[in-house]
Amino acid sequence: RVLVGAHYDHVPNCTGADDNATGIAGILELARVVADGAPLQGTLQIACWDEEELGLIGSQAHATRAAAARIQFETVIAIDMIGYTDDTPGSQSLPGNIELLFPTEVRTLADNDYRANFIPIAANTPAGDAAHAMARYAETIDLLAVPLVIHGGLESDPLLADLRRSDHAPFWAAGYPAVIVSDTAELRNPYYHCAQGDDAIDTLDIPFAVTVVRSIVGA
Repeated sequence: RVLVGAHYDHVPNCTGADDNATGIAGILELARVVADGAPLQGTLQIACWDEEELGLIGSQAHATRAAAARIQFETVIAIDMIGYTDDTPGSQSLPGNIELLFPTEVRTLADNDYRANFIPIAANTPAGDAAHAMARYAETIDLLAVPLVIHGGLESDPLLADLRRSDHAPFWAAGYPAVIVSDTAELRNPYYHCAQGDDAIDTLDIPFAVTVVRSIVGA
């Protein structure tokens, strides 16, 4: 059983095109493509979570109930903002101290002149293979994907708080293999939560979002 989900709520008085209409559109398209394809060897479960912006309430309820029922997931994939890019050198900011844990990955971003035109894939250790599978498939369709696999049970480390800000986090806490696919919110998108203007569809890179979804389907 593979679970793929996205949250459909947003902050008040903001359109929320990237956050998180792109995620919802992505899981709907993923479901359509997989349903029209060859029969699956396992089960694909699609989840639309509410109240992420109020503290991950929907995904927390899902993870808690699944764990109580001893439901097993091979992988949980949360999609949260996959539509904003910027090819300008230096347009991608990074969380503080992230180079201490991911020096090789940060060098990849440095070689890319810190352009905000890639997709990071953060995973706990049990989901590491899934994150690398996405990155490998992304490479075949000319998408730069950077897997950030957290080793040693550090998912709850305060230094990694920026990597726990979406619906994958309750599944990490429940011990599930989980991945977050995200364009990094305010670390690249000035319209995140309408900070510098409306988070509107005309600010988005739709072909990029399509390619991200292709990489998830392919993996």
